[in-house]
Amino acid sequence: MGDYTQFLSQKGNSISPEDENYIQELLEIASSFRTFDAALDEFIVQKGYTGNLADTDAKVRFIKCKFDEAGIPIEARVLKGWFQKHTQAEKRDYAIQFCFAFHLTLEETQDFFRRVYLQRNLDCHTIREAIYYYCIRHWLSYSEAQALIEKAPKESEKGPVDLHSDVLFTGTIVKELDRFQSPEELLAFLTANSNQFGYNNATAKKYICELWRRIAGENGLAVQELKHRYPKVTFAEKSRSAWDIYRQIFGLLDLTAGF
Repeated sequence: MGDYTQFLSQKGNSISPEDENYIQELLEIASSFRTFDAALDEFIVQKGYTGNLADTDAKVRFIKCKFDEAGIPIEARVLKGWFQKHTQAEKRDYAIQFCFAFHLTLEETQDFFRRVYLQRNLDCHTIREAIYYYCIRHWLSYSEAQALIEKAPKESEKGPVDLHSDVLFTGTIVKELDRFQSPEELLAFLTANSNQFGYNNATAKKYICELWRRIAGENGLAVQELKHRYPKVTFAEKSRSAWDIYRQIFGLLDLTAGF
């Protein structure tokens, strides 16, 4: 964790909802969060920039030089926009190219997404980013990554993930990617499992569904709570809607309305 992130975390942990000025203190901390360009300033300094941080053109030249050396085309106006608009790169691919241009390790790439780009790390449940993950891990260039993407099977659009079928979760994919020692192994795996890519948040959905079954299932937590709170009330046997259980969770269930 960087010094800035640690500083904000310590400030956040130092206040309590019981404090009289809790809301004001919390808003002050929230207003302290840096913009994308400020985080980028810190990053390029760590990577060797020694110029004036107020000189946008100099910063753009420094970054553009890294892109050029890595053979990754990018327009200077795109880079300049990051500093002038104080907003992060519009396209996720720019952030990935940035990691290749600066020859970041896998750990540094994950840190870049977490602390600078402020988005989720490489999503290995997509074929494209699974290839980027493998290439960064094995110090392959951006052009080599593009060549592998051209050879890999194309991803088709997926509907909602079906948890009743075999699902290749992201954690399993990452373990496989870490095991491969050659691009041929990678491409063989992607080809054999191409229908498993393109889903998002399958693991999260799995755990949410399991938790909901514990709450709303037959004799689940929702039913148990009602029986415990109202032991003298007889509840009619009927299928309960999600909305009905939501009302119960938030204390809005009207038992006088003939539940």
